[in-house]
Amino acid sequence: MLCSAGWQPIRALTPSPFSQESEAGRALASWKRLSTQELIAVLDGIVTDTAPYILRRQQRIDSLSRKLNEVAASDSASFLYALKLLRANIGFNTREVVRYAQICTELAQKMGDPQRQQQATLAKVRALIQRGQYDQAEQLLLAQYGKVLADNLRDYYEAAVELYGWKGQYVTSEKEQMRYYLQSRCYRDSLLMVEHDPVWRVHQRCLLMSVDSVQLPEAVGLIRSVLDTLPVSHPHIRHLSYTASYLYSQAHRPDSAEYYLAVSALHDLTEGVREYVSLRDLALRLFQQRDLSRAYHYLHRCVQDANASEVPLRMLQCSPEFPVILDAYQQKIDAQSRDLRLRLLAFVLLSAVLVVLLVYVYYVTVRLRQSRRKLWEKRKLLEENNRKLNEVLDQEQEANLQLRESNRIKEAYITQYMTECSAFIDKIMAYRKGLLGVAQGKKVAELLSLLRDTEVEKQELDNFYNHFDHTFLQLFPCFVEQLNALLQPDARILPHGDQPRLNTDLRVFALIRLGITDSATIASFLHCSVKTVYNCRARLRSKALCERNDFEEQIKQLK
Repeated sequence: MLCSAGWQPIRALTPSPFSQESEAGRALASWKRLSTQELIAVLDGIVTDTAPYILRRQQRIDSLSRKLNEVAASDSASFLYALKLLRANIGFNTREVVRYAQICTELAQKMGDPQRQQQATLAKVRALIQRGQYDQAEQLLLAQYGKVLADNLRDYYEAAVELYGWKGQYVTSEKEQMRYYLQSRCYRDSLLMVEHDPVWRVHQRCLLMSVDSVQLPEAVGLIRSVLDTLPVSHPHIRHLSYTASYLYSQAHRPDSAEYYLAVSALHDLTEGVREYVSLRDLALRLFQQRDLSRAYHYLHRCVQDANASEVPLRMLQCSPEFPVILDAYQQKIDAQSRDLRLRLLAFVLLSAVLVVLLVYVYYVTVRLRQSRRKLWEKRKLLEENNRKLNEVLDQEQEANLQLRESNRIKEAYITQYMTECSAFIDKIMAYRKGLLGVAQGKKVAELLSLLRDTEVEKQELDNFYNHFDHTFLQLFPCFVEQLNALLQPDARILPHGDQPRLNTDLRVFALIRLGITDSATIASFLHCSVKTVYNCRARLRSKALCERNDFEEQIKQLK
């Protein structure tokens, strides 16, 4: 049986509104690279709001209408614009198609031009086909049989193909249906002979080949090659895509058929067409795939556009499927409503449980916060106790260090003291024996001379200071440098000679470092006056870099 894919309007009569400013425009510009699901996703948005595309097409029609009014004085120009308006309204507004067909007829009769009269008649046939008045259209078409002018042959064959294709769809007798389809096929053969558009010739040829299962693969490959080579904005894309979907369906390739249905529907809606088949067929396929929401919205758009274009046949085509899809969609909505109510009930219960949990968590949080605060207070108290204990330990450690230092000094000086005492005792014994020998020899004068001599005393005192200096500098090798670091540059003390010796000032502060702070004791030890010791201490305190009262305390801390 002949296919019915060609019974949509024969060819695009208006340019495609091609714009890349919107998502639909971008989809049109790249539909060859998009998948079926991506095309359907774009189609969802267009189906929801076709107003911009309808408005664009209406603006083009209004523009032609204004031009028709501007050239009203010229019958020839008026006929041309009326014919353009007729073709622009095909698939958009059937009432306007009929009106402009009548205007074309009146203008052609007025001009008395046979070719234009015939064009007007064939345009009226197209208008009657749009209205579904097939018998009147056939009468007009048959009246032109044998009288068609060469320039009008293509319009005549196109009208005949469309007329008998539609009649074949709406007769109940299979025999009559076959007869009409054969007539349509014969006229399509004739149309191929006069068709000058190479793309449209391929389209018609593929439709003829589709009835033969042997030629079907070739037809599929042919139309696919044409679609691959055409620019994405070509005006025949929507018709070729629909035919491609039909051929793939006949070849049992549903995925490809669905893809080209989506392409065709996308171009139909963006061109502002209201009379189409692709979106309805796509809705039926989606319904079979249980995509009820899309099927309902797509078919609802088909019914709305059919009502707006006043094409009764399209409304009849949608009427059997729409109640079924509506019922299935309503069942889905009811199921979703029940599910939503159950979810809402579950949400309320969960919310109540959540509120209880939140109250409990708040109670636990308050208790935990109180516990944390007590723990924090205890921790602070423990830290304070630790700090005090550390201070005590530091003090004890410092005391231990000082005690250890003091013990070390004492040990050194005790050793030195014992050594010196032993040596001094030996010297006294030797001196006593010497004096005893002189006394036994009754050398009174020599004895008196020895007793009056102070050289031995000076020598022993000098030896004592040498031993003190040596021992002290062994214990405190950096004492001189550290003491000078506490003094102003002009007050610093430098020992005399190359040997490590201390002078009187250095010995005063060496004794202070050893813990002897009493000036009288220091004076007795150094065999000098108390005033000398006092002056030395006062002079160096006045030259100290630190506070005067802290100077001697810092001396005691020298290492």
